[in-house]
Amino acid sequence: MANVTFDLETLGNTSNAPIVQIAAVIFNERGAPIDSIDLKCDLATIPENEFHVDYDTLRWWMNQIAKNPSLIEVMNETLGTHHWMILSFFAWVKDMKIKHGQLFFWSHATFDPPILDRHAKVYKTDRLPFRNQRDIRTLTHIVGRIEVAKNKNAHDAMADCEYQARYIAKGLNILKDKGLVF
Repeated sequence: MANVTFDLETLGNTSNAPIVQIAAVIFNERGAPIDSIDLKCDLATIPENEFHVDYDTLRWWMNQIAKNPSLIEVMNETLGTHHWMILSFFAWVKDMKIKHGQLFFWSHATFDPPILDRHAKVYKTDRLPFRNQRDIRTLTHIVGRIEVAKNKNAHDAMADCEYQARYIAKGLNILKDKGLVF
């Protein structure tokens, strides 16, 4: 059994928003990475008939890049096509199941999973098992605010995953110390 946190960077906030970066980190009980993946795509390869850019989100990205120019790498550094990025992520998940056994997927449940699920449907690939999905906001609600140092590169999916791994691990340890981990 292993905990995974994943994060998407998108050009919108609905289920048909195109993903431009997807990252995931499998982490230990201290929040240290055990395995990870960080994928970005060529924006020109996003099928316009399936996914739609939200221009308010695009403006938001431009404001974020103005504040932190290193974020331009999320949009410029490409590793492959959009299709390749999604299929590569799900292939990694399959490999990690073989390597680590059952996986629990942590994210912001009302944002990341619906978008990822839509991409899986479009590309006709496996989806994350809904029974194994966990919500970071629910953990915060149960435990209370969890203090963990933030990374400097917020809105880079890998940096966000590294932060979330430490955050989730600390929250789970608080529950474990109280005898509440099942």
